[in-house]
Amino acid sequence: MKKRFAAAAILTGLSLLGMAAGNYFPDLLFPWYREMSRFLLDIISRATAFVPFALWEPLVLLIAAGIITSLILVIGQKRGLEGFLKWLGSTLLTASILFFAFNLLWGLNHYGPDLSEELGLEVGEYTLDELKEAVRYYMTEAESLAETVERDEEGELVHDDLREWMAEAGSSYEKLSGEYHIFSGSTVPVKKMSVFWLYMSHAGFTGIFIPHTAESTVNPNSAVIDLPFTMCHEAAHRCTIASEDEANFAAFLACSVSEDPDFRYSGYYQAFISVYNALYKADSTAASTLWTEDYELLRQDCSAAGNHYQKYEGQVHKAAEKVNDTYLKSYSEKSGVQSYGEAADYLIAWYFEKYR
Repeated sequence: MKKRFAAAAILTGLSLLGMAAGNYFPDLLFPWYREMSRFLLDIISRATAFVPFALWEPLVLLIAAGIITSLILVIGQKRGLEGFLKWLGSTLLTASILFFAFNLLWGLNHYGPDLSEELGLEVGEYTLDELKEAVRYYMTEAESLAETVERDEEGELVHDDLREWMAEAGSSYEKLSGEYHIFSGSTVPVKKMSVFWLYMSHAGFTGIFIPHTAESTVNPNSAVIDLPFTMCHEAAHRCTIASEDEANFAAFLACSVSEDPDFRYSGYYQAFISVYNALYKADSTAASTLWTEDYELLRQDCSAAGNHYQKYEGQVHKAAEKVNDTYLKSYSEKSGVQSYGEAADYLIAWYFEKYR
C-alpha cells in the first residue's frame, strides 16, 4: 500500500518538475522535447489508426468502471480503512501514471516556442484601421467561398461523407510541412467521437486531442461549418502545437491550402469570426456596420451555427468551461479559454504579410 502512494508521489513530482522546467527553463527542453513528442505521437497514432473508432473512449470507460467497481467492492465487503487506503493508493497511482504520460508525450509543448517563431511571422500591435482592413478581407473571402460549397434546398450546409473529411484533415498539414517543419508528423485520419459526443456537445467541445492514444477526434454533432476547421485544429495538436490560439491559426493555414472548398470556406469562416470578434471588442459600432453589409450567406451560416450550439448551453457547459480554463492556465496559457480567440493577432499579421 505504501509503495503505491510513494510511486504516485514520485510520478506526480516528476510531472510537476517537468512543468516547472518548461515554465522557467524552456531552453532546457526545446527543441529536443518537441522532436521527441512528435516522434512518439507519430508511432502511437499509426498504431491506434488500425482501430476504426476513437480508442480513448472505451479506455476512459474501462478505467472509470474499474475505479467505481473496486470502490463498491471495498464498501460492500466491509474491508475497512485498510481496504479503502489500498483503493485510494491504486486510484492515485493510476491518475499519476496518466498525468506523467500526458506530460511525457505532449503536455510540455505548452511551454514551447511561439508558432510565430517557427513561421518567421512578426506578430505585433495593430491600429483600428488595420484591424478593420483585415476583417473586411477575411469577411469578403469567406463570403466568396460560401458560394462554392454544397447546400441543401433550404440553403443549409451539408456534407456527404464525414470519413472523407477526416482523412483530408489528417493529412491537411502535408503541404505546409514542406515549408515549415513544425507541421510535420502523423498524417493518419482524424477520428470521430462515438461515445462521448452528446456530453461533449453539452460541455461545449467540438473536438479533443488525447496524447495517450495520439488521437485527434472531432465531435460529429458540431455545426457543419465548423467540422473541417475543428478537425484541422485537433490535427494541429498532434503536430505538437499545444496552444489553443496557435492551433486555431494552424487550422486556418491548413484549410486555406486545401483543395476541398469545404475546408477553405471553414477556414476563412473561422478566420473572419476571430478577427470580427476582435474588432467588436475594439469598436462595436464599426463591427455592427460591417455586419449589416451584403454578406448574406455568411450571416446565414453564422446564424445556423449559433442556433445549433445554443441548444446545448447550460450548467454542464459552464462547469466544463471552468475545468478547461483551469487546465489551460495551469500550463501557462494565461488567458485560459479566452486563448481560443487570440488567433486574431496571427491572422492580422498573416494578412499584412501575405495578402496585402
